[in-house]
Amino acid sequence: MGFLEKTGKNVDEALEQALNELKTTRDKVNIEVIEEAKNGLFGLFSKKAKIRVTLKDAAAKIGDVVEEALDNIKADVQAGKEEYKNTAVDTDTEAAVKKEFVVDEEAVQAGKEFLQKIFHSMKIEVVMEKFVNKADSTVTLKLHGPD
Repeated sequence: MGFLEKTGKNVDEALEQALNELKTTRDKVNIEVIEEAKNGLFGLFSKKAKIRVTLKDAAAKIGDVVEEALDNIKADVQAGKEEYKNTAVDTDTEAAVKKEFVVDEEAVQAGKEFLQKIFHSMKIEVVMEKFVNKADSTVTLKLHGPD
């Protein structure tokens, strides 16, 4: 457990609840007051005190884990930078990556049939045209029908 938040009529009551739950003493925890208790007008609109209690051992362990993780991330980033610098772009490889866009006629036909069924059930006559855009590798069906 990293920390525990408790509320009470005042900070001391909230702290007492937290210490009882953690089964520890005040000298073994770090205490952060999130919100002081506030007395409202005639007891209305009053707010309870809210605190966050962290075990000192847990805080030290969390700090160590975070620091170690940060060091690992920095090392990975540095290794990635070195690998990126050492990577040369081969023009043959680049050409192989750019493949010719091939239209999947079965998928286009299935799309046309699907749309035809919908329009047929709506009793609308529609003519479809297929447009292929090789620049962005898309197929567009343009629909024409009565107004």
